[in-house]
Amino acid sequence: EALGTFEQSSADFYPYSSRYDAFLAGKAQLTAQELRGRALFEDEAKGNCASCHLSQPSNNGEPPQFTDYGLIAIAVPRNPAIPANADPNYFDLG
Repeated sequence: EALGTFEQSSADFYPYSSRYDAFLAGKAQLTAQELRGRALFEDEAKGNCASCHLSQPSNNGEPPQFTDYGLIAIAVPRNPAIPANADPNYFDLG
């Protein structure tokens, strides 16, 4: 119960105090290197990270959560201890 209460208190659990948060709020500038990284993160022809890891504020102005809440293509190797993983056509969709 205590953990659930902590996770629901946004100021403690996710304070949105990163440098990127300050940049989005217009309170900081990104360096040239950070801007290149951001461009790579968002470029569909390069990293394309932002296709799943949403990096812009939501329509209601909430800071980005860097997730689309989908559990797909997480790029971890199959666990050989799980018998179903021996079948290459098996995909655990959660």
